[in-house]
Amino acid sequence: KVEEWAVERNLHTANPQGQTLKVVEEFTEMLIADGDGNYTETVDGIGDTFVTVIILCQQLKLDFKDILNGFNILYPKGIKVTWEDDVYSSLNGLSTGVAKGNIRLVEYSIIGILRVISSIIKKLSDTKDINYVYCLSIAYDEIKDRKGKMIDGVFVKESDLPSN
Repeated sequence: KVEEWAVERNLHTANPQGQTLKVVEEFTEMLIADGDGNYTETVDGIGDTFVTVIILCQQLKLDFKDILNGFNILYPKGIKVTWEDDVYSSLNGLSTGVAKGNIRLVEYSIIGILRVISSIIKKLSDTKDINYVYCLSIAYDEIKDRKGKMIDGVFVKESDLPSN
């Protein structure tokens, strides 16, 4: 559904560098919300990060499901995932990989992002019933009817558009 939503808004062909900034923004908001102990905003941030990563993959012609499957093979359930070093290396690697066209670095960086998300979901699931699908569905429900326009290769939602 996210990929269809992106196609309807011509995001799938937009500049991946602009989308990378959105990934960094949403990922950072998720980390801040988690650090503040804000469950609702953390769940929203996880879902928003997934949305932005899925669209970035679409722009780079990567299959997000393949990356997710690779992550699940590397880090099956029950394996302890520590992520502190992944935050910096993932954000830096993602930005560098997109800028230099290094797709392998982009894939590894996305796996690092997934490690962080997995760790946060594991922590949250100790007290609440939460998983990837739930977080993504919350984010999709929020954006599914969103309108906006492309400005300098970045989708700006209607409510954030400058008024004339």
